[in-house]
Parts: sequence; C-alpha cells; structure tokens
Amino acid sequence: MQVNLNDLPEVLLIDYLNRHPAILIGRHGIGKSWYIKNDFPKLLKEKLNLDYLPEVYDLRPREHDDAEIGGFPRVIQNNGYEEGQLKYSLPIFWREDLEDKVYIIFIDELHSANTLQQKELFKLLDSRMVHDRPLGEKWWVVAAANPADGNYTIISDIEDDMAFRRRFSIYNVYVTVDDAIAWWKKNNINPIIIDFITKFPEELQKGVNCPASFTKLAEFIDTMTKTYQPDKEKATRLVEIKAGSLLEKGTVRLFIEFFSEAFTETFSYEEILQYPKNGSREKLQNILRRNRNDIIQESLDILFNRLTVEDAKKHFKNIHEFIMDLPPELPIGFLQRMLLVDRDEQIRVRQELFDRPFLNIERKKVKWPKDHPSRRLWQRFQYYAELELKNAEEAAKK
Repeated sequence: MQVNLNDLPEVLLIDYLNRHPAILIGRHGIGKSWYIKNDFPKLLKEKLNLDYLPEVYDLRPREHDDAEIGGFPRVIQNNGYEEGQLKYSLPIFWREDLEDKVYIIFIDELHSANTLQQKELFKLLDSRMVHDRPLGEKWWVVAAANPADGNYTIISDIEDDMAFRRRFSIYNVYVTVDDAIAWWKKNNINPIIIDFITKFPEELQKGVNCPASFTKLAEFIDTMTKTYQPDKEKATRLVEIKAGSLLEKGTVRLFIEFFSEAFTETFSYEEILQYPKNGSREKLQNILRRNRNDIIQESLDILFNRLTVEDAKKHFKNIHEFIMDLPPELPIGFLQRMLLVDRDEQIRVRQELFDRPFLNIERKKVKWPKDHPSRRLWQRFQYYAELELKNAEEAAKK
C-alpha cells in the first residue's frame, strides 16, 4: 500500500507501543531517514510524556563490518583448552546505559546489507534479539530502504514474501510536490528552489533528482551568498558546478537558466520577511559597502508595494530588523508611508499597509504601543520623518 510520509507519525507511534518492527520503503531523498532521526523522537517525547529526547542509533550496513553488527565472536576457553563454543561481544549499537529508556535502533539503507548482515538484521527486527540477549523493553527497531532495482533483490523479497508481511509493518512511502514545498517553507529553504519546483514540478523526482538534492542545493546557495557575496556571473558558475553533482543533466540546464533570471542583488519580498536568515544580513552589508543605495531603495519599494496587513503583523520583527540595519537616510520614504499620513491628495500614502488599531495615528503626532517593536525604530528616525513631513506639508500649501 502506498502511504504518504505525512500520514506515518500516528501509525509508527502505535507500532512502537506494540514493539512491532517497521520497514519504510521509498525513493531516496524523500525524508524517510530525516523523519525517523529528527521528528519521530520528538513525537515520542511528547506522546509518552518523557523528560528526555529518545536517542536514535543510525545503523548503516554498508558502513560496518559484519562483526560490528552481529558482535565479535570469540571461543570460550577453560584452563587454556578451547571447548569449541562461541560467545559474541555486544554489537556496536548496543547501549547498556539506555536499557531502561526509550531507544530507537534505525537500520538505514537496509537494501545495502550483505547476506551475513541480513541474517543478523532480520533477527534483530523479528525476534528483538542479539544472539541470546533480548533488547531493552523500551527499545524499538525500524528500518528504511530504497525500492528494489537490478543491483539488489532483498527489498523485492520482502515485498513479495507474505511471511515477511505478517512479521513486519511494511510501508511503501511517497511524498508529493506539495509535501516538499510545504517542508521547505516550514524550514525556510531558499525561495529560488521553491519557485523552481513550483514552476517545474516534474523535475522534483526525475531520475536521480529528489527533495534532498534540492535541499542541499539550497543550502549551497545560502552559504555561497553568505561567504562570497558573488556577482551574478560568479554565482551562476558556482551553482552550476554544485547542481551538476546533485541533479540530472537536463535539470541542471533548466535550473541554471531559471537561477540566472531569478538571481538579483535586490532583496525579494520573501527575503525581507525572513531577514536576517539565509545570509541576508551579509548580503545587505555587502551592498552597503559598495554604496549601492539604489538597490536598497528598490528593495524598499518592493516591500512597500507588496506588504499586506497580515504579513506586516506576522513578520514585523523581521521587517523592523531589516530597516534598523540600514543607514538612517535610506528608509525615510518607507517610514513616512508607515505613518499613514492622509492629509491632502498631494501627500496621500497607502493606508492599507497597516490598519488603524495597529498604529495610533494623530495628525502630526505618532504614538507607538509601548511594547511595539518599532518604538525604537520611530525614535531613531523621528527627526528625519518629521523633517520630511514638514517639507511635504509646505509643498502641499504651495
């Protein structure tokens, strides 16, 4: 059965409570491992009322020797003579200090296990035993694997064997484009990636492409911007190199064309609403060092033209911090718009920026709510704003 990754939390929680082993099968890079290692422990802590975050051991067969998974064997000796019996040391994932705590043993990339490892891992999943030693009472074993292909058959064996299906919870996991975009927005992933996949959704899981690939590319773009503050030509060249290591060739060409058009030194609306995340403060400092006030003014115009009451209330601290990082003379026009002056047609500004309860406006006197984040902002720019207001009123009289 196909199961959306977002529908798994409650199901896996019940599997844990029953200590029923689970195997998640799905394409690479869709978030199976991320969920088990990051979000599932938080769910267990919340639902079980734990005062600690359960630990997860990431057991990847391809990274370990057979003996590290099954335990190192040794021959039992008596008075120097070998009796021929074997005893095994504890495997690498065993934690005696956690025997009374919730502990997750996560077998990642189960499909990469060799024949000897498979024997030990399935025994671990099925019988909750390591040789003759049972797992801790609160321990749980869960595995993740990619779908079967020509390089291995273990996953097709699991899916086709009814005995396996009776003994394990086997979930064929998938994610949609909307799932990926929602996760990216929640985690403040670079908006260029979100815009690209929104425009070309078919590229998300084409060939080697996957959500994780685009997430890594977004992280590269953010770090590149923060570290080098490159111009458009250099940024495009660096991103093309990185994209070539992560994506299908056709996707790389398409993305570079999109990136080249989307990359601009002007702050986007979304960047200001998230300021100073994703290297945006470093980007601003670089623009100011070059005295490119025109770029800042253009960014302020974008903010003014798109800002809604809802966004203003939700992101006001971010907007406030962005403006506080500017030289005093730059945001004068923006501040005047925020004053909601509605005197004469000559000095009329857009009142829909903020509603009346948000600011208490009197004719020439502005009163900010005491705990309002822009109280300091107004105090800092009061002289400039009043000067502009005075000049505007004098011009209106003429």
